[in-house]
Amino acid sequence: MTTPDSQNNQNSPVNPYEVPLSAEFGVPASALNDGQRHGEGSLETGTAGQYSFRVFDVISEGFKLSNGHKLSINLAVLIMSIISIVASFIPFASWLIGGAFSLGMSWMGVRAAVGRRTEVGQIFDGFKLFGPLLGLYLLVLLLTMLGFLLLIIPGIYLSVAYMFALLVRYDKGIPVWDAMEASRKAITHNWFSFLGLIIMLGLINMIGLVLMIGWIWTLPATLVTLGVVYRKVFGVEAKNV
Repeated sequence: MTTPDSQNNQNSPVNPYEVPLSAEFGVPASALNDGQRHGEGSLETGTAGQYSFRVFDVISEGFKLSNGHKLSINLAVLIMSIISIVASFIPFASWLIGGAFSLGMSWMGVRAAVGRRTEVGQIFDGFKLFGPLLGLYLLVLLLTMLGFLLLIIPGIYLSVAYMFALLVRYDKGIPVWDAMEASRKAITHNWFSFLGLIIMLGLINMIGLVLMIGWIWTLPATLVTLGVVYRKVFGVEAKNV
């Protein structure tokens, strides 16, 4: 039976970031190889370091691709911020919702990076996988805090290396520790490039705050930029977007 959605999909233009699926990562082929993947990377090539990006190029692409997504992303972040402020008055509530909201915010950036529509309600997408994302989020926090206690440098390393762990868990459907390791291994290959990217995005958002309303442009562009890099490193499973 043909549905309106399937008709729209058949008539929609070819996505420029769509490439055939390929490799596995310690899970059955059926878990990864059904459908198409958007982007230049894959789980296997990402962890092997077979990717590249230039900081200024991905930032430029992020600003460009954020056009048409600013309103939905900014409204979503506003809603998340209000809920987070309320949660801050409830013991441990901020920690409980932190992983799901972080994923929802990041996933909107990924969707924009592969040319998909973003909607305000997608900020809650992480709650679909609440338990695993909560466990991953708390484990990353714990290991990063321990790293900072151990002469600071290990904490800095891990805070950068785990930046895609939530996205990998949600997108690839692999176990929590495997997702953390996939993020760490992939980013370690170009750790200083990622550090430079984070610093540049931080500076851009600082300028946005100084300009009062500049964050309306810089915040969505930041999320989409990170989505672009994720796309380049790991690819994005089409069934999830």
